[in-house]
Amino acid sequence: MNCYTEEQEDNIRNDSLVREWAQSGLLGAAQADRLAADLKTDLQQTNLFLRIVLFAFGLLIVGASVLLTIELLDIDGRGPHAILFFISAGVSFGLAESLARRLYRFGVEESLAVSAVVLTGLGAAVLASNEFFAGLLAAAAAALVVYLRFGYMYAAVGSMLCLVASTFQIGQSEIMERVTVVLVLLPIFMMVRNETIAALAWAGVYAAINLLAFEPNAASAFPPSFYWATYALTWLLPAIGLYLALKDKNRVLLDVNLVMALATLVTNKPYLGLERRAWDPILLGVFLIGTALVVRRWLANGLDSHRNGYTASRLLSSDKRALAFVGTVSTAIQPDIPAPSPSDTEFKPGGGRSGGGGASGSF
Repeated sequence: MNCYTEEQEDNIRNDSLVREWAQSGLLGAAQADRLAADLKTDLQQTNLFLRIVLFAFGLLIVGASVLLTIELLDIDGRGPHAILFFISAGVSFGLAESLARRLYRFGVEESLAVSAVVLTGLGAAVLASNEFFAGLLAAAAAALVVYLRFGYMYAAVGSMLCLVASTFQIGQSEIMERVTVVLVLLPIFMMVRNETIAALAWAGVYAAINLLAFEPNAASAFPPSFYWATYALTWLLPAIGLYLALKDKNRVLLDVNLVMALATLVTNKPYLGLERRAWDPILLGVFLIGTALVVRRWLANGLDSHRNGYTASRLLSSDKRALAFVGTVSTAIQPDIPAPSPSDTEFKPGGGRSGGGGASGSF
């Protein structure tokens, strides 16, 4: 169903890997040039900055065109609006299909495909009585079609997010909402072969189970049995995920489960009802540094500084950029630590009790 052939996808992916290996010093310039010459396609590509700019302008043009049509034709009523949205979605998808024959991740065709998803959701929302549920469900289906047709990973992620968000629009209890999210995402994790989609679905399962991830006062909002069951699962899920990631050498799943394990450590004291202290981040940082040093030393002591295909050395330049990005983000994250209560500074008259050089306490 993908509009790009398997050969085109493989050549573009391998060409990106060749450039990454050349930047990381794993390939010489001559080797990289010879390999890249065999990986050329007839599809036009652009850099990330221009891609984002074209994507934003494309969304702006489509949105402005739809609003201008509504204004010029003086469209009124739910039915006519829905018809316009659906027609605009079809036109946008058709234009995206046409441009995708010559462009690959160029920004313009992506904006048209995303516009088709948004317009489909708006059309369904206008027609249905439960607007948010119908709109989100239609957008989820349209985003899935876009992913299957064009291979945009963010379209698959958007489809999952819309599907999850729709479960909160049908009037269930909060417990059933979280259970429904798990029932929706767990099959995706188990059946989808794409590593990124499966890892994000697994992260969504954890986010639904960890009650304190987004609700600091969850202890009083849920029954004790459900509360403590989720506490046990916050420890169990990262352990299971890390085992699967290490067994399958799944880098994305490994990173996701490391973040999940960190979230479990951060929410552990609130789950147990213990008071958070100002030095908790320091202790967590010392623990993480110690763990990293132990694992790094264990890997370095293996044969050729690796064990079972894992190494502590940063082989690719993208790993260094990712580490720098994480370090930058970590400085912006400030934990919500309760401030200590102010000391009693109220003035109490009556004179001092001591003075320098034998001075009296009364004056």
